[in-house]
Amino acid sequence: PRRRSFNAEFCAALQQRATGLAPQPLPFFHQPLAPPPEEWRHVSLERLRRFFRNPCRVLLQDRLKIRLPVDSEELQDDEPFLPDYRGRNALAARLLPLLLQSDIDDDDILRLALAGHEFPPGAHGERLIAFETEQLKAFAARLKPELDPAPLPPLAATLEFQLDGEHWTLDGALGDIRANGLVRYRFDTLRPGDYLDGWLHHLFLCAADGAATLPHQTVWHARIDGYRLKPCRHDSARDHLQRLLELYRQGLRRPLHFFPKSAWFYMQEDQSLAAAAKTWENSQNPDWGESAHPAYQLALRGIADALNDEFMQAANIVYAPLIEHLE
Repeated sequence: PRRRSFNAEFCAALQQRATGLAPQPLPFFHQPLAPPPEEWRHVSLERLRRFFRNPCRVLLQDRLKIRLPVDSEELQDDEPFLPDYRGRNALAARLLPLLLQSDIDDDDILRLALAGHEFPPGAHGERLIAFETEQLKAFAARLKPELDPAPLPPLAATLEFQLDGEHWTLDGALGDIRANGLVRYRFDTLRPGDYLDGWLHHLFLCAADGAATLPHQTVWHARIDGYRLKPCRHDSARDHLQRLLELYRQGLRRPLHFFPKSAWFYMQEDQSLAAAAKTWENSQNPDWGESAHPAYQLALRGIADALNDEFMQAANIVYAPLIEHLE
């Protein structure tokens, strides 16, 4: 007997099979969500920073309360020969405060480094630790002059905006402001997310009404290099933040086609979609592509081309003024 069903996905799959074509996944978002309620219009600087790291993740997890899958970490059954990302970060988190706050002896810092378990054991691991310790010491020596000036009082402010007739606010607080500007650092390779974080904090510093007497400069130190941001006029900083909040509002209703890594390389390579596609897909290892994140996989399901006109527009809104203010 013929079986009947009201399942639209089964129907579409059977129709595709009958035509000999592979079934196409149905879009996850058929239409935008309702505008966010009033409590969403009070945005913290930290939430805005987290949003631009992955807009689709915030839309799914925060607005729709969807729990994304997290791959469980497999236990290693062989002895590692090289340090991993977490081990390097853990060693830096343990040693860097000591190098910045005191004149610790070289032998003592090496002894403390060897006492941990972040790196592989044995003679090879000891050589790796010695090299990493030297890198940390050089980083601390480069960073200390920036941190020598006494910190100024923290800046806390609330900025008000009008978005499509709605009243929105942006709240934030900044520390580590010194006579030479806002100082940020991370002992790692400089990544697009570092530029985003520094730019958002820089805009907030320049746009806050209570920051007129503060130095409107931001410096970011990374493992090898870093960057500085030139001062931004008060009204220009507010305009930039307004446009970022407009993107945030859009991203709370539907997937925003802003992908920070792909957009960064798109802008760095003279707005080349081919450069963006290499980061988005990563043909050599698709699991390393930005598109492999579960939030993008779900929110953009059924979309043929994620790197569309909206992607190019969002990349320019976020990154073009940032690049203009790099020294």
